[in-house]
Amino acid sequence: MRRCRPLVCLGLALVAGPYCFTQPLWQWLSERGGDGCVEGQKVNGLRGLAVNKPVKKGDVILKVPLKWTLADGCSPGAADAPVSAGPAWAKDLPWNVQLALGVLERRSDPEWATFLSTWPEALLLPKDLEEEELEEAQDEDFEVKAGGTFFWLEDRYEDAREAFEAATSDNFPWSEEDFRWAMANVWSRCLRLDLGSQKRRLLVPLLDLGNHDSNPSASFEFLPSEQAVCLVALRGMEAKEPVTYSYGEHPNEHFLLYYGFVPTANPNDFLNVTFAKALSFLPGYDASLDLEVT
Repeated sequence: MRRCRPLVCLGLALVAGPYCFTQPLWQWLSERGGDGCVEGQKVNGLRGLAVNKPVKKGDVILKVPLKWTLADGCSPGAADAPVSAGPAWAKDLPWNVQLALGVLERRSDPEWATFLSTWPEALLLPKDLEEEELEEAQDEDFEVKAGGTFFWLEDRYEDAREAFEAATSDNFPWSEEDFRWAMANVWSRCLRLDLGSQKRRLLVPLLDLGNHDSNPSASFEFLPSEQAVCLVALRGMEAKEPVTYSYGEHPNEHFLLYYGFVPTANPNDFLNVTFAKALSFLPGYDASLDLEVT
């Protein structure tokens, strides 16, 4: 991993820019050692980030202390490590379920409420669509995956409820709607980082407001010397220019299933087509022929 330049954009704890949705989060983050030169931005109704001053390639434009990020796992770590969000009773559940349950536990915690209150109340993902709406995709495989996700979440909710009640003898405190909300946000906001000794999935305050671009203006990195997750400029930017980063090299199906959108330009989109399927579009194709390709 390349080294970052020193942090050069300082003192923006109370800067909210033209939109104030990041002001409370900046206050909360700066009190905990966060710093940077990004602010809230709205474009076509979408919330995102922008720099509030010119920056150069390699500048650190946002720094979030690692100890103020939420991570997968259920075991407490060192004081400067990310917070393993999963409750102890969830240790046998999938990583994303651990994170979602950790979010639900902290949603009313004063230490984390400011961060989690920036999350939208509901995300509309394909799993939430009616069959008729899914059919408009004209992709049976996609329909099956979306439906499968809905029922997978139903099963994981039951697993979580049973694990909680077995460990505490109390009634599970969250509804299935709460659980689906947390899972949808974990899927759409989580990032994976190599922290040196291990790879972790993290929820990072403020950074999670950045939008996706296949040709991004920044990248997220772990800065060991600061014990922080940082956004680093990949090119020079003028004030008010959007700060974007890549959510990963995925096909459009992945973005739609887990993020709820399709990129306008995606160099990683592809469609798997069998040889027999390709032949079926040729004039005079005879489906009764038994073709074997070796």
